[in-house]
Amino acid sequence: MKYLIQVRVYTFVLLTGLLLTTACGGGGKGISEKLVQIPNDASFVISMDFKALTSKAKNWKDGLSNFYESLESDPDAPSRELAMKILDSGFDLKEKAYIFGKVGAKSKDSYFGVTFLLNDPAKLEKAMGELKDKPEVKKDGAFKYIFNKKGDGIFGWKGNTGLLIGGEGLKEEKAALALFKKMFATKASESLGEKNESFRQVNGKSYDIAFWIDQRRLNEINKESIDALVSVSPILSDLSQISLYTTGGINFNNGEVLLEGLSILDKEKSKKFEAVLQNSIQSAVVKASPIKNPSAMVGFGLGMKAIYELVKNEESIKQMNDNLQMFDLTAKDMFEMLSGDFFLSTADLKVNSFFREPETEFVLSIGIANEKTLDKLLDKLATLQVLKKQGDYFAVQGPGNVVVAKKDKALHFTLTKSLMDNILSGRGGLGSDFQKMANGNSFLFYMNIPEIYGQVEVVTGGDPVFKKEIIPQMVAVSIDAKPINNNQTQSTLKITFTDKSQNSLAIIGEMIKKAQRQNAPVSMRN
Repeated sequence: MKYLIQVRVYTFVLLTGLLLTTACGGGGKGISEKLVQIPNDASFVISMDFKALTSKAKNWKDGLSNFYESLESDPDAPSRELAMKILDSGFDLKEKAYIFGKVGAKSKDSYFGVTFLLNDPAKLEKAMGELKDKPEVKKDGAFKYIFNKKGDGIFGWKGNTGLLIGGEGLKEEKAALALFKKMFATKASESLGEKNESFRQVNGKSYDIAFWIDQRRLNEINKESIDALVSVSPILSDLSQISLYTTGGINFNNGEVLLEGLSILDKEKSKKFEAVLQNSIQSAVVKASPIKNPSAMVGFGLGMKAIYELVKNEESIKQMNDNLQMFDLTAKDMFEMLSGDFFLSTADLKVNSFFREPETEFVLSIGIANEKTLDKLLDKLATLQVLKKQGDYFAVQGPGNVVVAKKDKALHFTLTKSLMDNILSGRGGLGSDFQKMANGNSFLFYMNIPEIYGQVEVVTGGDPVFKKEIIPQMVAVSIDAKPINNNQTQSTLKITFTDKSQNSLAIIGEMIKKAQRQNAPVSMRN
């Protein structure tokens, strides 16, 4: 949001807080009564705990000091000394904080807010008076606040409870102050923390960062786009409205960052999609890969019959039937031919030598449910000279050197004949730890970060600082997703690091510090 990007006098205190708020602990079902209660019309919430952050991140004050030092060339930015002074005197680093907001159909109906605790409001007020522009601290009964005359909102407090709000409809002080006081008046019994079960559930879990999103409200805003999807595909329209809430959180553990997500689905709308995702990617298809230690993997477990029932009346299926007439097959035959298991594993992408000899080492395996239909299709493709029989496998005619073979109820594709020979002979085989990643998941993604970076270094530009300081500390990133169960679907993202003894938040902080010291961004540069 543009309100949070502007580093000006009254928002810079918020910015300091936001830079700290990268962690949150578990808590009760509702939010602390010490804080402003979140209105029940909120569209999203991010929950944080300063105490968890400061216990996990080493030298976090040094990091903030360096950040503010980088802003000192900006005439609107406060000094590093004052920034740290306000941090020390203002924010309560032992309590949770919440960022929340409402996204309305019109910008004037939207707002954002941040509620947090202060440890010494008097010291904070004094520090605000030392700012270059000397913003006016106003008083309204028990409230003290600073109104942004340029229309970004209000930053204020009542006792030790702080609140910042902003929005397009709050450009006038009267309107902004009215909403500010209204939020303070929100009763716990009428708040999101009491009215919404999904929010209470995620707020009660032990996450370093917790988030909650009301997908229904977002769908109301995007109603025109959703209605337009109906003309394209009713299925896409249903999918766009299937989720009620998205919740989850992040934990910074020793040696890893773990993000867990939960989608709570509409009971009626989700029924038709329950059979689309399988309980697991078929082990026979996964095991078939001859690459023992892959640099990357992607897998799906789909219910092909269920998918066909969903899309059989779509225009694309009619076109597919027309195209398959020459094979004496139908779209239904093709869907029923496939088991729904898809698994791609790579060894060496060979991007660095792509223009010399494009032989990317990969294997794509597709599970087969009806081998008779497959044999009929392969024979016809051979008759049409799209495929050419070469011993136990087929070679795809044309550029690319793709070879195809059928084995153990799966169709395998690769560019490397030696890999195909290993598949057909049963040599090699995917490592057991990698096989386990597919168990119980309908989707899987895995990438060995150092290996992939080394393979695509020519594309990324080979930043020496990134290569020397960042990549060696990282191991892998993986994502998995579960099938729909009890109107919910779960997903997990994990990033692992080489140092298992140190907290991942501290590791990330050190990585950023090293990159800053070398004047290099923590990102891949093209």
